[in-house]
Amino acid sequence: MPSQSGDAEIDTGILSQVDNYAGAIKSTLEAVQGRLLDKISALHTEHNKMIPLHKLPIEIFVQVITEALRSFQTRPWARPTHLGRLVTLCQVCKRWRDVINRTASLWATIDIRDPAIIISTAISRSAHHPLNL
Repeated sequence: MPSQSGDAEIDTGILSQVDNYAGAIKSTLEAVQGRLLDKISALHTEHNKMIPLHKLPIEIFVQVITEALRSFQTRPWARPTHLGRLVTLCQVCKRWRDVINRTASLWATIDIRDPAIIISTAISRSAHHPLNL
């Protein structure tokens, strides 16, 4: 009959192996989950490309965004500010973010109520476009 200390050593060895297997399984699951999230993101991007608004030429799309932002300028007391709304629009999808970030004229309207970091970003993205304060 094996001693109790021998049983403890076997149990420790088995537990160590189980821990190693569990760690390997967890790593594999995390990797699979990451790949699935990437695939889901790619599917969302492809789906968004089919939305009619995204089929517009960039110039017209920018004009739609410009007019939407301009409609809020009649209410200067309203929050968020122009840049706050612009940041919100950047969060709609990757295409909106890319187009908005590359369009200097959209970043040229600055409200002193905005945080300094947003104002700094706006000045940078407005490039050489005249600023409207």
